Amino acid sequence: MRINKLFIGVATVATGLALGSLQASAQTVMKFSSWLSPKHAVNAVVYPTWIAAIEKATNGRVTGKIEYNLAPPPGQIDLIQDGTADVAWSFHGYNPGRFITTKLIEVPGLPGDAEAASVAAWRAYEKFFAKNGEHKGVYLAGIMTHGPGQTHMREPISKLEDFKGKKIRIGGGMSADVAEALGVVGVQVPAPKVYETLSQGVADGVWMPMETNQSLRLFEVAPYTTLMPGGLYRGSFGLFMSESFLNKLSEEDRKAVLSTTGEELSRMAGRAWADAEGIPLAAFKTMGVPDAVLARAGFDDGRRRGGRSRSAAKRATTRSGRAKSTSADAIREWVLATAGTFTLADVQKGIGGSPATIKKAIDELIEADKVENLGAAAEHHGRGCLRSLRRRRRHGAAAVAHRLGRRSALTRGSGRCICRR
Repeated sequence: MRINKLFIGVATVATGLALGSLQASAQTVMKFSSWLSPKHAVNAVVYPTWIAAIEKATNGRVTGKIEYNLAPPPGQIDLIQDGTADVAWSFHGYNPGRFITTKLIEVPGLPGDAEAASVAAWRAYEKFFAKNGEHKGVYLAGIMTHGPGQTHMREPISKLEDFKGKKIRIGGGMSADVAEALGVVGVQVPAPKVYETLSQGVADGVWMPMETNQSLRLFEVAPYTTLMPGGLYRGSFGLFMSESFLNKLSEEDRKAVLSTTGEELSRMAGRAWADAEGIPLAAFKTMGVPDAVLARAGFDDGRRRGGRSRSAAKRATTRSGRAKSTSADAIREWVLATAGTFTLADVQKGIGGSPATIKKAIDELIEADKVENLGAAAEHHGRGCLRSLRRRRRHGAAAVAHRLGRRSALTRGSGRCICRR
């Protein structure tokens, strides 16, 4: 009898171990294809955040793993269609002639940051363009844009006419149309090849967002940057998923995975690009950019490329030198604890946070009727004018539509609004 009980006990333990092994092996691992540095915003923020959302939505049954250099950037969609990868991202302009409607979000001088542009692009796609079938063969999980594309040159330029005849690296899409209009000789190479193209003198400059100064170290080969409000273009990127992979999932997991896509994915991805845009003065100095170049670029007063003052940047920096992350929840709590009127710059000054995060927190408070927009101060006009906001009083005051105007309030100069009670 003892032997039988012992045998049954051992069998039970063995069965439990086998079942646990089967459950562990049953977890589905999605292959996320990427092609830029692991430090890039997509690889360091967007993909990990999305994978975490998928794990949560599926109770851990589905997860993801990032794999690099499975194909050049223009071939990322092919990876999805042939089953080599389950998720990929790519610039729509790398496939000329296929994606036309995605160029609308890339027009020059467009106001708003990458988060706002990404949400707008997704909403336009859902409402108007999905029926065009430009993404046939893949599932479009989200759309994201980078920040305004600026000019980075080996030698300085001072006016638009200086572009004529210059060899400029362009990615495609709207940037190719702008290049043609300005008489630029377009050099089309994928982003990972830009540094080499400039260092070898194949191109005189490049049009790319500000964050590439840091992520691609463009300052080493193109030290002269010219800023244009709204940029010469934006880059529209698709986050693609394999339809065959989705069809292999159970109905429950398929719905759960798809619940992580769409506008919220686009918003999160755009926010990551927007957050990457603000490069502090200290970072450029660390990268070795000469003081004279920083002064010519407008850093002589200590302001960031994104418009924050030296004091604000200092407060938002930890001892390790990394920017302190301030959550939207913390910003909302700070705002609700603030009496009287205040500007978006006051929020930045008081608690920190990226422009995109502050905008998101304020927009949500306005939508909840807890903050109202008082408009711009009457005594301040022009490009530096900031919108004034105040916390909604307990007895109530109707919230009005909140618009940041032509540019993000945190990047519009040093103008301040008076506080009115």
